[in-house]
Amino acid sequence: MSYVSAILTENRKKVKVWVRDKEGDRVVQEFDAPYYFYIPNDDGTERDIDNNPITRLDFQKPSDFFDARKKYQANDIKLYESDIQPHYKVLSEHFFGRDISQLHVTFFDIEVDYDKNIGFSNTENPYAPINSIALHHHHTKETIVIAVAPKNRAGFAEKDIPKDISDAAVVIICKDEKELLQVFFKEIEDTDIISGWNSEFFDVPYIYERANRVMFKGAGNKLCFDNSKAPYYREVEKFGNLQKALVIFGRVHLDYLDIYKNFEMAMKPSYKLEHVADDELPHLPKLSYSGSLYDLYRDDFEQFLRYNIRDTEILNGLEVKKKYIELAIQMSHMETSQVADVLGTIKVAECALINFCHYTEGVRVADHKAPESTGKKYDGATVIEPVIGMHEYTASVDLQSLYPGVMRSLNISPEMIMGQFAERGVAFAFIRDKVDTKVTFIVEASGEVISAPAKQWHRILVKNGWAISGLGTVFDLTKEGVIPAVLTKWFAERKEYKKKLWEAKQAGDDAMAAHWDRMQYIKKIQLNS
Repeated sequence: MSYVSAILTENRKKVKVWVRDKEGDRVVQEFDAPYYFYIPNDDGTERDIDNNPITRLDFQKPSDFFDARKKYQANDIKLYESDIQPHYKVLSEHFFGRDISQLHVTFFDIEVDYDKNIGFSNTENPYAPINSIALHHHHTKETIVIAVAPKNRAGFAEKDIPKDISDAAVVIICKDEKELLQVFFKEIEDTDIISGWNSEFFDVPYIYERANRVMFKGAGNKLCFDNSKAPYYREVEKFGNLQKALVIFGRVHLDYLDIYKNFEMAMKPSYKLEHVADDELPHLPKLSYSGSLYDLYRDDFEQFLRYNIRDTEILNGLEVKKKYIELAIQMSHMETSQVADVLGTIKVAECALINFCHYTEGVRVADHKAPESTGKKYDGATVIEPVIGMHEYTASVDLQSLYPGVMRSLNISPEMIMGQFAERGVAFAFIRDKVDTKVTFIVEASGEVISAPAKQWHRILVKNGWAISGLGTVFDLTKEGVIPAVLTKWFAERKEYKKKLWEAKQAGDDAMAAHWDRMQYIKKIQLNS
């Protein structure tokens, strides 16, 4: 049984989770929203990652939870897991380790008319009607195109559709845009995930705005599941500009442009759909036409329909080839995050670490403190200036899982930090070379400052089983940290999946080869994250 999504209700008392049950039906499950956190307690029966005893505090009401958290924070008492949102706690507690079943995915593309005297319509001024929406239900392998015929083709009906179009899609001709939108919402009722190309900033908000205009106020909420929350706009930085994206609830929206960019390892010279199609699906080129879409719609309505259908064929073709939405579902469900979290850089890895601590290590994690709350800042990467010019005898070396490997070798994990040398990179070089120069060590636990010759620190590090990074941070190597343990697990799993991939290929089992290829790819992405 796979979940589609989870939301915290507006009164913050319940968590709703939409799932596909064993029969393949979508149902909604409700859970009491969990409000609890942990505090240090010498008599506590649970442990944090440093093996310190802690106690869980439960609260019946959200207000009690927030009041208590604020009080403990004001008294500078360390808190654990008070910053994990209730719906993520529910996903972890009820869905971790569950089998992953198929979710229903629909690709779609809209075409919008416009007035030549006004110009192209947009989400800020959605004055022009939607005149066609093509959909492909990936779960049923069915293509549908819903369209309003141009006024100069009055009386055009399904019986007038050329055979090549009717063979490719079910065509539904509507009398007006209102009926078109009604049919569209009916078509996606059984859909869990909708996806278009650059749909985050155009197709989805445009459908929302037009539905509210031509149907009734709030009709655009049908993009969400029934009895979920109403959509809202959030600002997103895109290409250096702030743009508005519509957030929907229950039903998941994944922009395939973002999915493709996120999972495709190689950079592309262009991410226009026609260029990606030419590269990935040469048998499915984006259809061309002369003049404008305005003219195509009125002068060659049949070709206009073919054009709209082809875009969804391309999207489905990309998913058949790449399986990136399937990958997103598997990644998120393995770590009990939301499906859309795979487009970020932190959340899936964060959920993975929390679940590892809970279910493998049996410990709880401390609240995250942002740098601004501690008065500190995260240091950026060390960037080495290139030596510009022509060079002979150059080589490129690609080390497998380089960053995870470095993290494992140094045992980089918050609970393993012993302290920091004030001289940072200079201290590393001095200690490595065992020089007499004094360097200063700041103890992580107490803040104590200790100065001693670098060669003496070399002996101390070796004796204690400590490692020093190039930036002068010291880590304990005497036991494995949580983060290296997760990375070691993922690395071992990736090796095992690659072995199974090779075995499946040797056996000629294409289906299993595709499965293990996808699984090892998931681990590669997780390691890189």
